[in-house]
Amino acid sequence: MGLIERLLLVTAGVMRLSGIVFVGIAFFGYSHVHASTAAYEAVIDAGSSGTRLYLYEYRNEPQGPVMSLLLEDEPDKLRGLSTYADKPAQAGQGEIGPLLDGLETFVKTKGIDPKAVSVSVLATAGMRLVEPGAAQRIYDSVRQEIGRRGLVAREVGTITGQSEGIYAWVDVNYLKGNLRLGQTTDGIVEIGGASAQVALAVSSPNRHSGFVRRVQIGEQSYDVLSVSYLGLGQNEARRAMLEQIAADALASNPCYPNSQSDSVVFEAAKGRKGVAALTVAGNKSSFTPACFDVYANVVQSTAARAINRFPVAQFQSVPGFERSRFVLMASFYHKLRDWDLIAEKRLDRSLLAELFSRCVGTDAWVTVSEQQGTGFFAQNACANATYLYTFIFSGRGLALSHSRVQVLDEVNGESLTWTRGYALLAAGSSK
Repeated sequence: MGLIERLLLVTAGVMRLSGIVFVGIAFFGYSHVHASTAAYEAVIDAGSSGTRLYLYEYRNEPQGPVMSLLLEDEPDKLRGLSTYADKPAQAGQGEIGPLLDGLETFVKTKGIDPKAVSVSVLATAGMRLVEPGAAQRIYDSVRQEIGRRGLVAREVGTITGQSEGIYAWVDVNYLKGNLRLGQTTDGIVEIGGASAQVALAVSSPNRHSGFVRRVQIGEQSYDVLSVSYLGLGQNEARRAMLEQIAADALASNPCYPNSQSDSVVFEAAKGRKGVAALTVAGNKSSFTPACFDVYANVVQSTAARAINRFPVAQFQSVPGFERSRFVLMASFYHKLRDWDLIAEKRLDRSLLAELFSRCVGTDAWVTVSEQQGTGFFAQNACANATYLYTFIFSGRGLALSHSRVQVLDEVNGESLTWTRGYALLAAGSSK
C-alpha cells in the first residue's frame, strides 16, 4: 500500500459517544407582517482577524422574508476589537468609527433615515478569549461611539459560538432557497481561526435539547442543533498539535513538509501576549500519516474539555445526521483556493490524494512554496489541510462521506456570512 493510500485510510473507524446534559430550549421568533415594509440592519462582524460591516434591507413579502445586502465595508487598517484589550476606551472610535463613517455616508446618499437603521456590533471567537472586564469596557466604548453619532444600537457584545452556528445555518439555507415548505435543509460546518461550528436541523429536539434552538422564518419553524468548539479553529488546533508533539517529544514534526535546507524555519503559531511564536525547523519536519493521528487526538481531547461536552463524533449518532448533506464554509473554501484546486469545489479521494502528495518527498517544501509562496499560510498549508480532513472525514470527527459535502464561499453570487442570518432573525423579531 502506497503512502497516499495510508494517509487516506488512517482516518478509518467510527466512535459512538453519548452523555448529554439537558437544559431548556431557547427560541428565536417572528411576528408575521403582511405588509411589505422595509427595515435596515447594520451588522458589524467583529471577528478574530478584522472587523467588517454589512448593511441589509429587510422586507417581509407574501412569498416570505427577503433580505438584500446594500453595503459591505472592510477597511484594511482594522485589526479586530480584541486588539484593544489594553486600550478599551479607544475601541469605539478606533475600530468601529471608520465603519460608521462609511455607513453614514451611504445612508445619506441613498436617502435612508439614519434612525431607521439598527446597528449591531457582534464579536466572535477572538473576543471570547478577552478577559470579561476588558471586554465590557471595549463594548462600552463601542456603544458610546454609536450613540455619539445619533445611531440606534440594537445589540453590542460577544455572541456565543452556538448562536454563530445558527446564524450561519440560516444564511446558507436562506440563500439556497431551502427555508420553504417541503424543502430539505443543509447542515453547515464552519471552521475559522479560533473556533468551529457545526449545525443542522433535527426532528427530535428533546434528545439534545441543550444544544437546540427553535428558529422561525416567516411561516416555517426549525429546530436547529448547533454546537461550537472553541479551540478547534484551524489556528488554535494547530497550536494544540504543536503542544502535543512537544509533550510527546517526537523527533520530527509529522505535519510539515520536508526541507533539506537548514535555514528553513516554519512559523507554526503566532505568539500571544507574553508568549513567543511557535516554530518548526525545516530539517526537523517530515510529513507522515502520524499527523492524522495527532490531529484526531486534538479533536477528541479539545472537544472533551469544552464547556458543552459534546464530542464531535457524537454528531454521528444524531437522528437524521446520516442522511444530511453539509456545506463546508470558511477554511475549507480558502484551503482549496490556496492549493489552486478551488475550481473543483469537491473533496473526493483523488483530490485529497493530490493535495497531500505535495506535502511528501525529499524536499516537499520547494514544491509547496513554488505553488503557494513562502508566507505564513503557505508554511502551514499541509498541517491545516490535514486538520480539516480529520475533522470532517475521520471517525473521531464527523465521519462524513465525500458525497455528502459541498464546499462553498457563495450562493447565487452572494458571499456566505452569518451576519445575514442574524439580520434576518433580528429584523423579523422586531416586526
